[in-house]
Amino acid sequence: MRFKGTIVITDPCYLDNGMPETPGVDWWESVDYGENLGAAGFTNFISESTLYGDWSCFTYTGTAKEVNKKAKEWDKYYMKFFSEYNKTENPKDKEIILEEYKAKKAEFEKENVLGEFCADAGMVCVVYLDEVLAFNPKFKKWAEEHSWCATIIENFDGDIEYIIDNDEAHIQGIGNINFYTSQSGF
Repeated sequence: MRFKGTIVITDPCYLDNGMPETPGVDWWESVDYGENLGAAGFTNFISESTLYGDWSCFTYTGTAKEVNKKAKEWDKYYMKFFSEYNKTENPKDKEIILEEYKAKKAEFEKENVLGEFCADAGMVCVVYLDEVLAFNPKFKKWAEEHSWCATIIENFDGDIEYIIDNDEAHIQGIGNINFYTSQSGF
């Protein structure tokens, strides 16, 4: 699907975050639980299952071929951290492991990643930021305060597609900015 403009990659369940609730209106139900974002005024969008359920995901710079090596490197590090952290009982040792992880993650992201996002409804969507802001003027501030929940890519011009590869869901963008998403955590 062709996109030209600033895009957001996130779980569609986050699109209303920061908005006041309207009594008697369930927007999530009105968009068929993320399946039909057009009902909320979105005109050009992708909204699909993560296949995995809830997850964390990196939006890597590059094409799928370029990203696979980076993603495998991250997966190996993340699983090592996850295992060590969960088997460690001493709170001070856990804190040290967590701080080392945060530093490594920041370094890795700086070199390889455009952003990250996560899912709480087991879905992923790509939408235009201006359409999100027309729907929810508070979204950008919320996304900046919750940077792990949404990737925002400024001035993208190209094709974006939802891909299933080896039973894993990915979003791929090919254009003036190439990107490929891959699960980065639980």
